[in-house]
Amino acid sequence: MDGPSAGGPDPEVLERGGLALMPRRFAEREARLWLVAAGGERAVLRRLDPGLYRPDAATMADRAWLHSFLTRLESTRFPAPRPVPAFEGTSCIVHAGAVWELLTFLDGDEIGWRPGPPLEAMGALLGRLHDATAGVATPVQRPTALPLTEVPAVLEGPAPLAALGAELGRRLQESGPAEGTRAVIHGDFTAHNVLAADPTMTPTGVIDFGLAHVEVPLADVGFGLWRSGRPHQGAAIIDEARARDFVRGYGGVRSVTEGEARAVPVHILGRGLQMMGKRLRAGQVPHIPPLVEWLLVNSDRLAEGLAAEVHLMR
Repeated sequence: MDGPSAGGPDPEVLERGGLALMPRRFAEREARLWLVAAGGERAVLRRLDPGLYRPDAATMADRAWLHSFLTRLESTRFPAPRPVPAFEGTSCIVHAGAVWELLTFLDGDEIGWRPGPPLEAMGALLGRLHDATAGVATPVQRPTALPLTEVPAVLEGPAPLAALGAELGRRLQESGPAEGTRAVIHGDFTAHNVLAADPTMTPTGVIDFGLAHVEVPLADVGFGLWRSGRPHQGAAIIDEARARDFVRGYGGVRSVTEGEARAVPVHILGRGLQMMGKRLRAGQVPHIPPLVEWLLVNSDRLAEGLAAEVHLMR
């Protein structure tokens, strides 16, 4: 039950922001979402899950970091949501034991697992995002971030997790992704966070920057492939053709060396271990996803395939 009615937002939040509820059903996410009219524009009202985001000062500082970044990103004209300061001049409030935020609505539907996702076009859009963030002043690290270089230390403890952390640290050192200029990355650039507005599934915008943080930009490629590189949700493999399409699209916008392409599987593995590290840091006991086991065995073969793709682009 979310507020006085089972399916709607708290009327007091609507009144506080001068918002009017509009008809629209969103896919289930970790937040409850509603389409609203905010002044003369459409916006998305989000109620964050209190079980994941405590309504405290730490969470508000974290959302302030995100909303500040999205405000700066707006100046680049990249198609991403921007904060709407409808709540007494702010876009994020605490009300009735939960955090609520208001961001602009982008037209389109998430690509998700629809057949034939345009992974090459998605890779190109990610390249455009990184071009945009490169021109935005990089803030201090996000309060809740867990950069890849810090994952091994978080996983220290139970033998299986510590061994995985040590393996990630070794692979990061060998591949060199810890080097280079850092910028804000999306953190979860999958087909479920990319919108398309026509039957051709041409990507038109990016949503849900909830995992954005400061990192080596190329890590975003691996993070996106953790989910969208699979042929379907339950798969425990990365489909090489899908991964090559994504890297080819990205490399068409931003230069990628063969060495950097070989590092992408390390980033994919890092994304899986980063998720485990966040759960461990929250006091949970994470399980080891089957895809992690697959990557430990098959990363070298995948790396060579991606390096070959970059070589063909020259």
